Amino acid sequence: DDEERTSAELFHLAERINAKYPGTVDYEEVEDSHLASGKRLGLWLAGDVFLNTAVREGLNLDCFEYVYVKGDSPGVIVASEFGTNTSVLNGAMRINPFDVKRWKNTLDQALSMQAHERRARRARDVDYVTSRPSPLWTKQILSDMFEAADAEKNTGSKPDLILVTDDDGPNPLSKERGHYETGASFARLEPPRLIEAYKATSRRVLVLDYAGTLHQGERMGKYMKDDINPCHRGRELPPGIHKALKKLSADPRNSVYVIASLPKEPLLKAFEDLPNIGLAAQNGLCYSPCPSTARQFRMPNRSLSFGKLLSPKQGPPDGDSRAARREWFVPDLGIDWELVKSIALPILNRYTGRT
Repeated sequence: DDEERTSAELFHLAERINAKYPGTVDYEEVEDSHLASGKRLGLWLAGDVFLNTAVREGLNLDCFEYVYVKGDSPGVIVASEFGTNTSVLNGAMRINPFDVKRWKNTLDQALSMQAHERRARRARDVDYVTSRPSPLWTKQILSDMFEAADAEKNTGSKPDLILVTDDDGPNPLSKERGHYETGASFARLEPPRLIEAYKATSRRVLVLDYAGTLHQGERMGKYMKDDINPCHRGRELPPGIHKALKKLSADPRNSVYVIASLPKEPLLKAFEDLPNIGLAAQNGLCYSPCPSTARQFRMPNRSLSFGKLLSPKQGPPDGDSRAARREWFVPDLGIDWELVKSIALPILNRYTGRT
């Protein structure tokens, strides 16, 4: 069991820390995630910091209790950005549980925080906490549910995408038996009209998305760490999609581009044997034009600048002859981005970490 492995790992860590620094960690697991109210409030009163490292969580009312009971000697809440608490508690310090180095520094900052700042942080939240009793939460949730039901009944609105079961076998792009149909707010593509328009034109630009279009989006929780998701590492294209892209990009009348959130290296790996396709990595931060439009990036007297050519060291990995033929560009807006970052990042780190 994952729960048993995690429990054993935590116990081992606490044991190892106490072996080196005796009495440092008082570790105890709570059965069924429930403490009697007296023990729970006593624990909040004894703690200088409330640390929450959830990777996926709704509203944790323990944080509310902590704000309320720490009136005489306010503590600091350090809460995961993957929970709802950081959306409603403005005094909490936000962390990403997967970024251990950063949240370790945040925890150190919380433990050494001056009393006046702890009081100021509590003051931001105490009015909100004390004005939201359980009956009010229940009333608001039920009210929202009834309003949503009435709106759907009156407008007949449906979700944009609905999974419909297929009787004739699974979708070729999915392991599930079914396909998606669209609601009224989403216009479904009509293949006959698309084919007619394609045949009627002599020059075509096709812009395609990678994850979610050429590759089915991963059915994973929205709060899962990005590097766990295979789409963020680049994957081989399905055979049918690969064959279609190869045929489209081989036509000199077509300019085919693929846009992805991936960095250059995994995107190159996914399209290494499709050299006629233009690529835009990191949502357009850098791009490699396809051969049919590459010459436009080299024209010297254009009023529009397509960007700066990346140096060979910034280009594709060594040893890949097909990838090595590619040239990569970054947008040239006449802006010194290093200067912008040096000014903006300290401001963002100071103010967005508290909201």
